[in-house]
Amino acid sequence: KLASGVRRVGNEVEKKIYAANDRFVPVMKDFHAQVEPGTKKLVAQANKMEDTTTRLCKAYGEKKCRPEELLSKFALFAREFRGALHAIDKEEADKEEKRRKDAEAAERKKLAAERKKRRASQNAEAEKNAKSNQLAAASPRLRSPSAKQRKDKIIDALVDDMVRFSAKDMLKKLKKKRHRTKNKMEGPGSSMLKPPQQ
Repeated sequence: KLASGVRRVGNEVEKKIYAANDRFVPVMKDFHAQVEPGTKKLVAQANKMEDTTTRLCKAYGEKKCRPEELLSKFALFAREFRGALHAIDKEEADKEEKRRKDAEAAERKKLAAERKKRRASQNAEAEKNAKSNQLAAASPRLRSPSAKQRKDKIIDALVDDMVRFSAKDMLKKLKKKRHRTKNKMEGPGSSMLKPPQQ
């Protein structure tokens, strides 16, 4: 339309006869001379764009359409593509958040189980110590050997001696023991222990 309009202006100016004082024709001639090269260049670019648009429509399987229609389709596709990317990113972030929360919950559960086990072990140890303390408090004699235990040890030693030595040896051993005991009692200063004679 623009090119045809410029052509019409050129045709009118060429064939119009004008008066000497009429300024319209000279001004329009100058205008036409300036505008015509730019218009031709613009028409060539428009034709090239139309050809490119036709090839693009064919490449993308679209019906033949004007450049602005094709560009609006590309803009819509880009907008929907960005929306899809955003949705994928959000889904991944939600999955990661769920994984993180599940891991934290599992860790908390594990720590709680360990605490429970440790507490049960401490309680069992405390209960064992308390029973030991109660038992020790109830029978303090158990900590040191009793008179019966000492007597049993002496009897065991005698039985061992009887097994190891013959009866004759045992009599000798007992005599020596009596003799030593008697000497101790009659040793120096023993007269002080004797009752006075009358």
